Amino acid sequence: MLTLTSYGMVANAWRAGRPSSAVVALWKDGARGSREMTLEADAEGVLLTPDRHPAIRRAADGRLPEQTSSDLRLSVVTQTARRCDRARPPRRRATLTQLDKEVIQSRRLSRTRPSTGTPSPG
Repeated sequence: MLTLTSYGMVANAWRAGRPSSAVVALWKDGARGSREMTLEADAEGVLLTPDRHPAIRRAADGRLPEQTSSDLRLSVVTQTARRCDRARPPRRRATLTQLDKEVIQSRRLSRTRPSTGTPSPG
């Protein structure tokens, strides 16, 4: 089982009297139990590498157990850091097309027109 949480949510979680946590993932398997993954201060992400191990398929419908399935077990946890030699590209501002501008303007005009109280012909 793998549970992930965004670092933004973890960093903003408030618990009275306790420091904020940097745990962003929880891995649990039948062989090793549970393991928390913490995002280190200089890391940008966590890379999880699982291994596949043979497992016995069990069925409740009377079929005999067979070794035909696999279990995933966590083998390596790697902290990924931003490369220092590569500058982050500047963010581009979103630009509106002429059609977007016209639609926005027409909506603004329709909100500011006074109602005459008479229905339009239709």
